Amino acid sequence: MISSMLLQQALGVFNLSIPLIFLAYGNPTMFRSRTAIVLCSLAMGGYVGYLNYSGAQSQTRGLHYYPSQQYQVAFDKEISACGLNPDTIDIRYAYAGDGIAMAQLNTVIIDPRMWKNIEHDAQVKSVYKLLEPVVAALPENTKELHKKINTMLTEDAQRFIFRHELGHIYHNYSIKKIIICGVIGACVAFVGIGVACLLMSYPIAAIMLGMLAGGTTDVCLSYSSNALFTYYEEKKADMFAARYSTAEEIHAAAQFFAACQEISNEYKKEHMGLLAHLPQAVASGHPDGATRANYLMTV
Repeated sequence: MISSMLLQQALGVFNLSIPLIFLAYGNPTMFRSRTAIVLCSLAMGGYVGYLNYSGAQSQTRGLHYYPSQQYQVAFDKEISACGLNPDTIDIRYAYAGDGIAMAQLNTVIIDPRMWKNIEHDAQVKSVYKLLEPVVAALPENTKELHKKINTMLTEDAQRFIFRHELGHIYHNYSIKKIIICGVIGACVAFVGIGVACLLMSYPIAAIMLGMLAGGTTDVCLSYSSNALFTYYEEKKADMFAARYSTAEEIHAAAQFFAACQEISNEYKKEHMGLLAHLPQAVASGHPDGATRANYLMTV
């Protein structure tokens, strides 16, 4: 788990470093100017933000399965009850990993494997067929985790989760996240270029240390954004959902989150190694289930 995460991080830093390396060799004097370094870093940050935005757009455009009429009416009614315009929000059926639902730009993605009371929707049946090879390839422990989550999910908790995702759309979480990624990209480029410039007489060492410094900065800022930005946004989405939920629905959601945390902790200890020891707020930006249950019960 850790090795794959570090490999993905290293590949990302390497891919973004390639144009900077060519630029440095094509015009080495450019990087002796602090203004040029700042401008180059800002351009890289803008590029990272653009990649994230275009990737999010491509992902949502690639989702072709949406609720049939009677199910869409039910979702639209829920959206309207939360003070939002149903015409501005799309609902799509798709695989959501270990999640139940997720928000991407103005789209709420619902995983039909987890969601209750939609199994008779013809669109869901089509998604089931599409997901068969994906689900079959999952490790057995992951399949078991998903089954347990689905078993514990109640209709009241499900309604709260849907409103939580609407809260992300209401608060423009996706756009904020893209901006944060762009800022991190700019900071990573600035640190990487700055370190590399200290060793311009030794090109190979400059490249390697610049990429190492940039990669380390990326990891530190990414986890920091989880703990500070994402955690705050998750709690805001919970508060949005609570505003439009009954006491029974809030209580059901609190119980669900606490129960999910218990089985998630067991899964992490067995399959995530050192990552299991990272606080959840740092690892993913989500409050742990017990914390969510505690503050929801005080609403």
